[in-house]
Amino acid sequence: APSRACSALSILSVRRPLPVTNLPVKQAEQQRKCGRGLSGGWVYWAVSMAAAGGGTGALNKEEKYDRQLRLWGDHGQEALEAARVCLINASATGTEILKNLVLPGIGSFTIVDGRAVAGEDVGNNFFLTKNSIGKSRAQAATELLQELNSDVSGNFVEESVEQLLENDPTFFLGFSVVIATQLAESSLLHLSTVLWAADVPLLVCRTYGLVGYMRLAVKEHPGKCLGHHSISVIATQSPVAPMGRNKYSVAKLPVYC
Repeated sequence: APSRACSALSILSVRRPLPVTNLPVKQAEQQRKCGRGLSGGWVYWAVSMAAAGGGTGALNKEEKYDRQLRLWGDHGQEALEAARVCLINASATGTEILKNLVLPGIGSFTIVDGRAVAGEDVGNNFFLTKNSIGKSRAQAATELLQELNSDVSGNFVEESVEQLLENDPTFFLGFSVVIATQLAESSLLHLSTVLWAADVPLLVCRTYGLVGYMRLAVKEHPGKCLGHHSISVIATQSPVAPMGRNKYSVAKLPVYC
């Protein structure tokens, strides 16, 4: 039977520029056991991350995080490992965001979600399975996300954000950042008011099929102003263009410091 590392592989969709031929013997064997016709360097990276989570071939941090250490150095990795992330709603968007934070090694994460897993969740969320239908969505997503990196501590709260804001609004103040996905506007306004007063960054994300948006609510950085710049946002438009190709619009949004 495939090991638990296979389940981590089956939900991983990050590509890395290394050839599969660089796979060590034990990791190549793991790939064959998983029975997946995968190609590209991301297989090497995924198996390495999964193997580092347990078993006899655990990697030290220098080897495990080699490529990202080349980007932001030890100080950047230390800041990442000290981060405490709160995700509100284990939606498909939310778990994908959290996956990309768990893999490089944040300190800990907590999922807040009072809903149970439904059939529609299994259809669009790689971190939920048929066996988890009817169970806590926060718990099911936490268990699979933790398989990706044993260095990361995962927790879950089986309550809605509305209940927490009413009973214990200070709960959210202990996090480095709060990520809210698919959250109702009334709850979002209440949450943003609490976090803004406590200087806790809030990242708001919502998706509508292939279109989505994200917004960061954080006070102005006290450092030197770097001027203003713009970011490009790409969104699909309907109707579908001839030859089955979607029309795309690119908007330049000004961003000021």
